[in-house]
Amino acid sequence: MDRACIERRIAAMDFGVWMYQPVGKVCMLDGIENVPRHLDLMRGVPFKDTFPTTAQFQMSDDHKRDVGLTDDLPNTDSLKVCSARLVDFLRQKALKNVEYLPVKILNHKRKLASKDYFIVHPIVPQNALDAAASEPSFNDINPAEIDSVERLVLDRKKLDPKVRLFRLDAFFNPVLIDTKLADEIKAAGFVGSYI
Repeated sequence: MDRACIERRIAAMDFGVWMYQPVGKVCMLDGIENVPRHLDLMRGVPFKDTFPTTAQFQMSDDHKRDVGLTDDLPNTDSLKVCSARLVDFLRQKALKNVEYLPVKILNHKRKLASKDYFIVHPIVPQNALDAAASEPSFNDINPAEIDSVERLVLDRKKLDPKVRLFRLDAFFNPVLIDTKLADEIKAAGFVGSYI
């Protein structure tokens, strides 16, 4: 585990940042296609039954030799693109404020590689960032949004105690996960997650 990840876990106490871990020749995905409001996926806006059935990712042409499929696929949109196997596991946990949006994965020739993937989509972002302790850098175009933080510190009083997987309000990039849930994912042997 790298130092930055350790610092994030310590600062967030019972939560860690859910990242992907490159394994072998796992594919890298370009941004999502056929989703008109794709930025809403980062902002935690619910899709419910409005998510397009044509939503898909293509394997990146910048990584033409990488075609492997794991349980957690890296992508340029920083979304959690997870296998049906991992999603079934998460569904059994009855996680609050999480949607599972089906997507297809296309190979480099735009042929179907898999239809058994989902975006694990945390909705209702938590307004729980301790801004003073985190030292955020705000977006130049939209100053209400945070691009990065020096350290990730949560204000536990503002966090819904029933939420185990979430994004933060205004600082959308990291997906935070309860460390107990993260340990359960690791113990179950899923491949591709770094939590």
